[in-house]
Amino acid sequence: MEKYFLNYDDPSAEKNYLTAKHYVNDLQKIDSTESIHDSHRRCANLSFTNQFMVIDADAVLLDTFKLANIYDIVKDQSFVYIFSAYNPINDLEYGHGGIKIFQKKFFTAHDGVDMSTSFVGKVKSIKQTLNIHKFNTTPFHTWRTAFRECVKLSSGIIENRNVLDDEYRLTQWCEKFNNVNYAEFAKHGALAGREFGHSNKFDTNALKLINNFTWLTQQYE
Repeated sequence: MEKYFLNYDDPSAEKNYLTAKHYVNDLQKIDSTESIHDSHRRCANLSFTNQFMVIDADAVLLDTFKLANIYDIVKDQSFVYIFSAYNPINDLEYGHGGIKIFQKKFFTAHDGVDMSTSFVGKVKSIKQTLNIHKFNTTPFHTWRTAFRECVKLSSGIIENRNVLDDEYRLTQWCEKFNNVNYAEFAKHGALAGREFGHSNKFDTNALKLINNFTWLTQQYE
């Protein structure tokens, strides 16, 4: 299985990459300026194996991380696997920001809003937390992450979603804030994302804008 550490513009990328390399010694760092979908498609095109792992640059692997345990879980290569991550802002633990195992074949034509959970009938969420989702590194990165996730949770665009889970997570994003760096920017992003998602729930083209980093920067500014 090929393993990629995918970085767009995360300020802690190099530090997190060196930490991850301690646990995954053949991890390949990919610096991208492309959209989220195109970045993952690039990993798929580079992979020599059908299965490939993606670790985002804002992921800090836990001391309990063991690659062998992942291999035991992802033996069926017909699925996308999404592991849980811990959110330091609101204590949520689910697939957002988690390590993902993809299949090359799923990247031939897909262009949804929430890529990871839109492979209909082919996603397995693994309730095993492997990393901290350390996205609160700057005001902008914190706002952007909260905005994007709350757009997805509030719009109902996530395919095969559990409505009760989404409602609970959206409430946590918008109402619970730990005393950590840039929590106030998570609040601003979450509330703005919830409003945008509700307002555009029937406009797929508008929702797809959350995968455009230039547009996201303009919204933040």
